[in-house]
Amino acid sequence: MIQELNIVHVDPKGLTEFENAFAKARELLLHCPGCLGAGLLRSIEVAGKYLVRVDWAELSDHVDRYPASAIAPQVRALLAPHIKAIDPGHFQQVAP
Repeated sequence: MIQELNIVHVDPKGLTEFENAFAKARELLLHCPGCLGAGLLRSIEVAGKYLVRVDWAELSDHVDRYPASAIAPQVRALLAPHIKAIDPGHFQQVAP
């Protein structure tokens, strides 16, 4: 399993809107082949900072299949208007 972990910054005035948009995007993502789960964590130190986690069976599920899917533009349309900055990355667990 590969975890896509994105630190995102949103306008602190739009936190509820972003969280609602993520809930809708999550439901779409869960229908994407290879997506095993997704979650959202809010920073307790920095207003508007989140960690977006998407679990993929394989890296190719995210970098090859997902962008070519009909789901990708829908997810972008939901989330992009809220995101001011993003720091993306892919990770694999190496220790419990």
